[in-house]
Amino acid sequence: LECVTLLASNTLYAQKDPTDYEPFQEALIEEIEALKKLIRQAPVPWVLVSSETGMGISQSDAETRHYCDGLGIANQLLAKSADEVYFMVAGLPLTVKKG
Repeated sequence: LECVTLLASNTLYAQKDPTDYEPFQEALIEEIEALKKLIRQAPVPWVLVSSETGMGISQSDAETRHYCDGLGIANQLLAKSADEVYFMVAGLPLTVKKG
């Protein structure tokens, strides 16, 4: 699935007010839980791709902060349920979790 980052962005901008964090967080968690259910039911392995937005400069506007926080939650939920997790740096995979 390419990419979780876009899923989070689409969920944020589907909200009436993207600067209101709670409805975005609730909607994003619903999307992630539905995705996890779909993955569990699938007869094939899945590979998910997501960006890491928490390692750079944090923006001051609420909308961007909410997006970064929400994506972090989505990545955590997905990584927790994944068998394997890799963090790519300069094209090199760093193993975060190996099942």
